[in-house]
Amino acid sequence: MARLTSRDWQNWIAHVVTFFTEVRPELVLQFARLHAIPIKDLAAAYRSMKSATGETNPALERAFERLA
Repeated sequence: MARLTSRDWQNWIAHVVTFFTEVRPELVLQFARLHAIPIKDLAAAYRSMKSATGETNPALERAFERLA
């Protein structure tokens, strides 16, 4: 968890991309809640991944907007 929230995930980039782009948004958000990851930190990690890879998940972005 600390790696995801600290954005120190470069060695795990394929896994992080898969998590943010292939897992349903409600499960991503549930995972964050279960592991006490604040939504703002989760969204920041997503934006960092998006910036580094160009990969996106429009449904997850909409979920973040609804929770902002």
